[in-house]
Amino acid sequence: MKSKKIQAILLFLVVSAFTTASLAEVPMPMPTTDTSTLYGGSALAPGSFTLGATTGFPETSFDVYFGLGPIFDLGIQTGFTYGTRLGGNRQRLGLDLHVPLRWTLLRTTALAGGLRVAPYFMIGEAKPAISFGADVAFLLDIPMPKIFTLIVGP
Repeated sequence: MKSKKIQAILLFLVVSAFTTASLAEVPMPMPTTDTSTLYGGSALAPGSFTLGATTGFPETSFDVYFGLGPIFDLGIQTGFTYGTRLGGNRQRLGLDLHVPLRWTLLRTTALAGGLRVAPYFMIGEAKPAISFGADVAFLLDIPMPKIFTLIVGP
């Protein structure tokens, strides 16, 4: 008998909470060329940092980036490779460490462009088993607020 009363009271409280609570509405920020991302052309603002994690085939990685200047940031990426890497790296199973250096070279209202140089160290099942190198990439950000709104909502 007591358990039925407790269940009824709990059900009343839960239903009351859901029917009387108002949803907080915060406007969604729209992406611009000033919006920094982990892999885009816009560097982080000085003194700021961001954390990220990505997974997919053939690697899972954890990233941290630090904004060091108005057009420059520095990152640390650690990764675990569990499949054959593409792009000339023949590592099949192992660990890697990248230290990407990113510069924003161009920023307009329509796009932002940057350069990333990422020295790396890899160890694992590969030929050779230990390797050093660097990746160089030209980055391009094109904000698409209409597509962002379509995916995320107004």
